[in-house]
Order: sequence, then structure tokens, then C-alpha cells
Amino acid sequence: MDRTKILFGDLNFQKFSPIKNSQSGEKILYNFENGNVIDDLLYHKMVGYVRKMHGIKVKPMKVKGTQAVKAVLENERLKMLENKNSEYVSVFKNLISAMLVYPGFKYKSSELKQCGIYEFIDSVQRSQIFMSSSALMSGIYSGMIDISKVDKNRLNWLRDFNEK
Repeated sequence: MDRTKILFGDLNFQKFSPIKNSQSGEKILYNFENGNVIDDLLYHKMVGYVRKMHGIKVKPMKVKGTQAVKAVLENERLKMLENKNSEYVSVFKNLISAMLVYPGFKYKSSELKQCGIYEFIDSVQRSQIFMSSSALMSGIYSGMIDISKVDKNRLNWLRDFNEK
């Protein structure tokens, strides 16, 4: 529960058991203590939330055939088992360090806990776009980059993260 508290509060995933919904036949996670249910729709919303918060983009994998799906899942299980006893490496350590020295970041280290994860990741991505756009603009003004070969959207530091 300590690992998920920052994202899901007091929701204890260890108290959920996989069962089949008697009405739909769908596999769900059910908490017998309080009746909470995590069905496929809620699961995908939760996963989408975590992915978006961390800036994770999913590459859809096209696998045909039952055996191929089983092989891919088994491969992923083996990777998880290999990494099971690996030392924890924070994905935020380098990001926090970089943002604390970035001139446009509004938080000091003592104030960083006030910044939510989504807001922090958004700031990291926005700073990357800002720096990239600024460097590109400097290259254009100095004559080192031919503006005719540059996508004009790359100069817009207010653009959406998903745009290339």
C-alpha cells in the first residue's frame, strides 16, 4: 500500500481478489470487505491516468494468434521476475534535479511537495519544448538553420505535447 498511496490514497490493492462477474462473465477485481469493484473500464481509466501523469505513451502491439499472445505475456512475466529483486531506481530523481536548476521552474526544493505529480511532469515536458523552441529560434536568427526546412509548429513552445 505504501507504493500506491501517493497515487491512490488509502485504496489497498492487496485486498482485491480476481473473480468473474456473475452477470457479465467479465473478470473483475473485487474487495470482499467493502464491495469495491475494479472492472475493465475502471482499470483502463486508472492505467490511462497513471500513464498520462507520467508522460508514458503506449505503442500498441499487434499480436496474432493465441500462442503469440501467450508468448508475449510469458516474456513480460519473465522480465518482471528478473527485475523483481533489482534495486529501486527513482524515475523522479534526475527530473527533480534538472527542474530545480531550470530557470523557469517556479518551485524551490522546500516547496516541491506542493507540486502534484501531474503538474510536475507537465512542467518537465513544457520546459523541454520551451528549450527546444528557443534553441531552434536562436539557430534561425543566427543563420545556422534554414527556416524553410523547419516545421513552423516546432517554434511554438505553447504547442501540445503530443504534436511532433
